[in-house]
Order: sequence, then C-alpha cells, then structure tokens
Amino acid sequence: MNIKAGHKFILGTIFFLFGFTLSSNEKNEDYEVYVNQIIQSFANEMEKTYGLVCYGHGGKMPHDVEEIKVTFNCYQHVSIEQARRLEVKATERFLEIINSNEKIRPFLREFPFKPNRGKVSISFRTADNLRYTDGSVAYVTQFKNIISYCSDEETSPSLITLKKEPYEEALKIVNQTSSNK
Repeated sequence: MNIKAGHKFILGTIFFLFGFTLSSNEKNEDYEVYVNQIIQSFANEMEKTYGLVCYGHGGKMPHDVEEIKVTFNCYQHVSIEQARRLEVKATERFLEIINSNEKIRPFLREFPFKPNRGKVSISFRTADNLRYTDGSVAYVTQFKNIISYCSDEETSPSLITLKKEPYEEALKIVNQTSSNK
C-alpha cells in the first residue's frame, strides 16, 4: 500500500472511530453531522491544496459547538515562516468554511467563529512518517490565540518551543507577505 492510499485508509478509519457520538437529541444530532461534514470537506481541500493529511479531529460540543479541532501531517521540511503561512492559511480557510455554513450557524457558540474556536495543528514529518529531529519545526499549533512553533530533538523527551506569537500578529505577517508578492 503506498503512503497516500495508506493515509486515506487511516483518515477514513479515524473519522469512523473518533467521529462524534450522535445523541438522541435531534438538534445535537444535526450539529454533529454538520461538524463532520465541515471537517471532511476541509480535510479534503487541505490535502488537495497543501498536501496536508488529516489524522485526527475533535472539539468541544456540550450543548452547542464551542470548538472544533483538526490535526494534520505535512510531509515537508519547513521554516517557521513556512509553518506560519500554512497554519494561518489553513485556519483562515477553516473559519471561512465554518462561518459560511448556514446549517451550523445556529449551533455555534459565537458567530463568527474565531481562531480560538476553530483550531488547526500541523505535524511536519519525513516521507517515512518520522518527525524532523534536526531542530527545525516539527509541530505548529494554536491555543488561546497564540501560535506555537515546536521542534522535536532526539535528546529531548518532549517538544521544544522555538517561538510563540499571537495569532493576529501571524495573520498580519502572512497577509503582508501575500500582498507583497
């Protein structure tokens, strides 16, 4: 089985195994279905556009849609600047998809959904599916509107933070860089 086919199998299995449990409450059932549709659409688009492979998702949905998370693998060696661009572009697109979906809107904790609620994390891996351990970016994530860029070094049992920056600052940098091209 080649890597791409293996990823599609893994993605399908993850969606099946870790999909949101549907409750008997019809409204909950509706928004969980809508969230899964949004995630599937987003994951497919990110794979086609950036080569990102979704390997997990989740969220907080006790009574409404408070938070949605999607995690990806990216099979590239990247700089902080490249990781920033991917994280911001993916997050902005995720928010756009969520906020433009009229069916999910009544169930969102807040509208428009903001970056602290629509979360994207990306692991950067080799073609052999191993993390880079050379001090480069191995993982990027956003938590409480702060983007963290982390490395994975063989000598450390945990990820090492290379840089942190506010999401809004990263968004400005990406938008400025895009407009200068």
